[in-house]
Amino acid sequence: MTASFLLLLLLVFGAASYSYGTSSSSTTNIVFDANPPREFVAASSSGLPSAQSDVCNVGSFDLHCYTPQMIQKAYDFTGAYKLIGGEANAGAGVTIVIVDAYGSPTIAHDLQVFDSTFGLPSAKLNIICPQGCPTFNPTSGNEIGWSFETTLDVEYSHAMAPGATIDLVVASTNFGNAINNAEQYALDNSLGQIWSQSFGASECFFSGDNSQFVQSQQIYQAAAAQGITLIASSGDSGAQEGCPSPSALYPSSSPLNLAVGGTHLNISPNGNYQSETAWNDEEDTYLLNQGVSFPYATGGAPSIFFSLPSYQSGISLTPYTCSGSTISTCSTGATVFPNTRTTSDVSYDADIDGGVLAYWSAVPSQAGFYIFGGTSAGSPQWSAVIAIADQLHKTSFGDVHSLLYSLEGTRSFHDVTSGSNTLEPGSGYLATVGYDAPTGLGSPDVGVLVQAL
Repeated sequence: MTASFLLLLLLVFGAASYSYGTSSSSTTNIVFDANPPREFVAASSSGLPSAQSDVCNVGSFDLHCYTPQMIQKAYDFTGAYKLIGGEANAGAGVTIVIVDAYGSPTIAHDLQVFDSTFGLPSAKLNIICPQGCPTFNPTSGNEIGWSFETTLDVEYSHAMAPGATIDLVVASTNFGNAINNAEQYALDNSLGQIWSQSFGASECFFSGDNSQFVQSQQIYQAAAAQGITLIASSGDSGAQEGCPSPSALYPSSSPLNLAVGGTHLNISPNGNYQSETAWNDEEDTYLLNQGVSFPYATGGAPSIFFSLPSYQSGISLTPYTCSGSTISTCSTGATVFPNTRTTSDVSYDADIDGGVLAYWSAVPSQAGFYIFGGTSAGSPQWSAVIAIADQLHKTSFGDVHSLLYSLEGTRSFHDVTSGSNTLEPGSGYLATVGYDAPTGLGSPDVGVLVQAL
């Protein structure tokens, strides 16, 4: 980005209302990553478990797996549907903007297969490529990862709000200013009132004066001023997100983004909500008893860039550190009160053990149904929650942080009080009663929440 263009952005949009500093690490470009945890289940719907089974075999081990209908029931989307004319009407009149790099060459087809398999209403999907739709390279691991991300984002925003219009805005790459430019296009063309961003970069890998970072902050400020609700995933690599100490994932760390953390969700085979813990596959006994361990856990940590927003005033965190010995030793630290913006704000099912079923065929030889996990699943589904709330109240809520924090401890949320986002060896935070970094305020009871907003 040229200096003159940056100056123009500053003149048009003004300075951001939240302060940020600089880190000790800097790179020329911020590279946003999206590559949700996943496991192949079956090439066709005939290989899926029955509707009353919540276990999928993925080769040498089993994973709990959930259909759209099970998630709808567990999180009480079904209660919300009764308020707005039924499932097929959920989100009608609202547009959700999904922002992804590269996209997927088969997303329209895959969405149709997904809808047909699970009995969902047909979708209103627009694919928009402001920089031209990129040619998919099936040998690129990066592009394959983003195609899986696109599949998860589109299929599950639609599954939870089938009546909403989905504008899939495809950036030409995940490098440079491509994603910023795609979001600027969405802003300039008023594409939708809710943005879902299932990607991120650890704050420790770039500086606060990075031009991409500054540009994106101006875009978010302008979007919030237009009443757009911004939602982003908190990350899948624990509190540290690959950094030497706990590090928030950007853009979820922006105070203007609703940061969605992850949980391990327990649902009965008939879809009833049972319980949740903070998502951490190193603490998942169902996996460990099978001799399986994944290095995945929800993000959630204080920011090094942004000051503490007023809606988080008074929050506290419980540190949790594990040593790197053969038999790990973990200890709980004294309660701390962060003085910077802290992720997560809310949470949602994210464990691949308890992931959601979706269809993908971007590489024909690997086409089929997959179990998806990651906080990538939470951002599009929280977008559906807000779409239903907007529809019900005939408004665009825009920045929902203050409203959501005012509902802490109420029936609008399942308070998640166990587990951690510490990957061993390392440091992170415990899930506790009330607000915590791994799961924020908790996961939604959608039928209650949308009425309370």
